Amino acid sequence: MFLHYLPGTANWVRTATDFAVVLHIAGGAAGVAAGAGALAFRKGERPHRMAGTVFFVAMLALGSTAAVIGTVLHEVGNVFGGVFVCYLVATAWMTIRRAGGVSGRFELASMAVAFAVAAIAGLGAAQMMTARQAGPILIATLFMAALAALAGAGDLSLVVRRGLMGAQRVARHLWRMCLAFTMAAGAFVTQPSMFPHPMPMLLVAATLPLALMVFWLLRVALTDQFKHDRAALAPAQAS
Repeated sequence: MFLHYLPGTANWVRTATDFAVVLHIAGGAAGVAAGAGALAFRKGERPHRMAGTVFFVAMLALGSTAAVIGTVLHEVGNVFGGVFVCYLVATAWMTIRRAGGVSGRFELASMAVAFAVAAIAGLGAAQMMTARQAGPILIATLFMAALAALAGAGDLSLVVRRGLMGAQRVARHLWRMCLAFTMAAGAFVTQPSMFPHPMPMLLVAATLPLALMVFWLLRVALTDQFKHDRAALAPAQAS
């Protein structure tokens, strides 16, 4: 990752941003490795929970540093992409840490974050369409707006229903973690500084978490393994 600072950028800002880049790369590498482990290990058992914890911390580091770097470099897409990754893993984590059938201020705050990201991304997409700017950036912005709106609607449903139980609780955890994993893997394999030439096999590998997400969501929906709240992926400790 090569940074291009604006003229006049203070030295301390450059130093702090360079440190954020190191943390960003480390978080991304650890997140991809831990995410692969969490998907491979048997759900609910200790190795899965340990890998999930590493993934959670690594993805928070990845997302928060992306937002910081994007702010310094005036890259709005990276700012909101980083915030959205943090949102996804935080809400997925809290879904399992909370007892089933419980919601509170965290869910209200996360809903506000999701709808804010959706609104700002949607406004940005509208401005690009008005200026007749088409291409991958517009598609990515529209996709971000749609995903954030969908996630916010899920938060709203959870708040109205005062929490989730059983399979619905597990499904919420799964799709949010897998989507964050896909975003991290996709960002990694499309870094021009690491992969100057597009590699189709890497792009296919980056979408593997989505395929596994579909598999697990179908398993959750069509089997009795997660029908009862006692079958949650981790012991509930927060309330």
